[in-house]
Amino acid sequence: MRRELLPPDIISFNATIRSLQKSTQWQRILGLLEEMSQAKVTPDVISCTSAISACEKGRQWERGIMLFHGMPDRGTHPNTFSYNTALSSCKRGAQWPLALHLFNNMHAATIQRDIITYNTTISAFETGEQWQLALQLFTGMVKDDVGPNANSYYLTITSCENGSHWQVALQLFHDMPQAAVTPDVLTYNSIISSCRGDRQWQLALMLFSSMPQAKVKADAISHNAIITCSERSRMWQLALRLFDEMPLAKILPNIISYNAAIALCSRAEQQSLAMQLFASVSSARLQPDVTSTHGLGKGSEWQLAMLFFNNLATAKLKADAISFAAVGSACEKGLQWQLALHLFHEMPSARISVDSIACNSTITAFHGSDEWEMALNMFRSMQDFSTARDSISYGTTMTACKNSDQWELALQLFHEMPRVSLVPDIPAYVAALSSSGKGAQWQLALAVSRRMAAQCVPMNLQTWNALITACRAEWHLALQLLGEMQRDLVTPDIFTWNIHLTVMEQYGDWQSSLQILSEMSVSEILPNVRSYNSSLLSAAQAGHWEIALVLFDAMESASVSPDIVSYMAGMRSCEDSKQWQWALHHFSNIQRSQISPDVPAYKGMYHCFWKAGCWQQSLKVFTTMVEAEVQGDRLCYHALFCQIENPDIAYEVFKDAEAGGLYPLLFRDWEKDGLYWICTTSQFTQLIRPYGTGSRRCWCPTCRHLRGSGSISSLAGAVLSRSKRFLAR
Repeated sequence: MRRELLPPDIISFNATIRSLQKSTQWQRILGLLEEMSQAKVTPDVISCTSAISACEKGRQWERGIMLFHGMPDRGTHPNTFSYNTALSSCKRGAQWPLALHLFNNMHAATIQRDIITYNTTISAFETGEQWQLALQLFTGMVKDDVGPNANSYYLTITSCENGSHWQVALQLFHDMPQAAVTPDVLTYNSIISSCRGDRQWQLALMLFSSMPQAKVKADAISHNAIITCSERSRMWQLALRLFDEMPLAKILPNIISYNAAIALCSRAEQQSLAMQLFASVSSARLQPDVTSTHGLGKGSEWQLAMLFFNNLATAKLKADAISFAAVGSACEKGLQWQLALHLFHEMPSARISVDSIACNSTITAFHGSDEWEMALNMFRSMQDFSTARDSISYGTTMTACKNSDQWELALQLFHEMPRVSLVPDIPAYVAALSSSGKGAQWQLALAVSRRMAAQCVPMNLQTWNALITACRAEWHLALQLLGEMQRDLVTPDIFTWNIHLTVMEQYGDWQSSLQILSEMSVSEILPNVRSYNSSLLSAAQAGHWEIALVLFDAMESASVSPDIVSYMAGMRSCEDSKQWQWALHHFSNIQRSQISPDVPAYKGMYHCFWKAGCWQQSLKVFTTMVEAEVQGDRLCYHALFCQIENPDIAYEVFKDAEAGGLYPLLFRDWEKDGLYWICTTSQFTQLIRPYGTGSRRCWCPTCRHLRGSGSISSLAGAVLSRSKRFLAR
């Protein structure tokens, strides 16, 4: 008897779709959906959701989203499981706006959102670097009576880590015990990675050390994270110690561990150690990859970087474009742009395609030189290599132009980006803001910041610093921007604090400068010499020499070495108060610190002694200047000459000025209106030898100093009378 075949029903179709879903055969699953339509079998929510999941796993997220939106046309309405699968497709395609749209649609369609819904949407935000939205969604879980689990915390902490908001991530981590959620190794790895700033390595080490107490076993990722944090915090010795301790914890370093260790040695200018680590990769039974060479660009020892690069053949590795870019970066840090350009031209012979990475790295090599035309030519010639210019290309070229004071050209490139359908990235915005500052165009800088807001590009630390620097001449505006930066929860760095101090210096508010120095200590950012210099200059403007002494003591306690600007500010603070002894003390410290006094330093001493009426002390400093073979400028000699009471000494001073080729003093005969007599120093020496007497008044137009009767007036009178005869020849 012949057995008749039963027509397939929804159950058999779904069973087949599920079996194919495990092997990600999305093409066959889509074919089955078509067969269902031909067999007049209506797909149910399981059929469609399984097909969406298969497309997502097969990296066909667009097809999955199309299937999701087409479910009503097939007579099927999505449920929570369908939405969750579609949200996962959005994450796969980095489509966070679409994920947000689907998430909000669930509420409008009265579809229950569960923990998977929240976690998947937060994960989509994390992929799209939208930490604020991830945090907002996390805090809104309570409204839906959905309790966050360990994965919820992990994903939100990771979002904050990617957004460089380690404080928010740390607060979430500390809230986990209160929510009865135990951190797992993934959460620890994420929170440790978030502490990668200059001052957070201690916190990262504390978290890493607390893992055994929390009964969480650290893995290779944990060790790699703490090594990377130490490397970025310039604690390379600590990072190497942690690397060496991995076998003791029964964790073998993987190639990522070695690459991180190689990178930290290169960044710390320990290229010989980097070479040793690279050589030990093979002995650890690991296969070195090209990434092992990418850390070369973190160092500035370009000679060793080249040696490292040439050893790739020994390791049977083929250099790639990133390797060339890494060595080019080392050449840039070593100011070897010619070598970087040579490496670029060698790429075709090495059978490496010239791409945007190589071009951008070569353009970056011109940042430390004035070769902005070379950078611009490289930028323009990218199309000759069939390489598309991206936002990084524009940003690096803008920076090269800005560094060479070609700020108008840099802004021209910035405004060109929309015309070529390019959206500026953060480095491009930083270059545009810095270029506006170079040209003292604070209005343009504000326009650039408004453009960022219009394009929903969040301001970060670098853009805030560049904007405030551009507006520092408008001190009230700079202070307003600093306040907005704090309200935006952006953590200031040493550069930000120094900008704030510079604004206070321009405003002449020395009290606020001292307050800022105190706040820096509280924020665990130690003031550097530039910080103290701004406060010293503020005190100098107000003539508070006592405050300057206190600041010098603070510098000594903080192990900050004063520079020539520090001592000059200290001398200036003593000038108006006629504290020439303390000024001489600062000048002596310059010599003891093995800093060569420059012309402004000597000039400052002369002015200080001049106001104090101590011309003999000026002569002592003048003797020091001559012995140091420092040639003063015209103002320097004027400041000295106008206080000397002995004409013979004045003659010697002018002989020294003549040796430096300095001209002209201008004397005015006050007995004849409007008559100016000019004599060069060469003429002066001829006129002064037969020294005569007289009672005239002389006026030095540079110093604006009027002298009355006395020996110097007699000297001027002699010069006046003899210059008439000399110039009349």
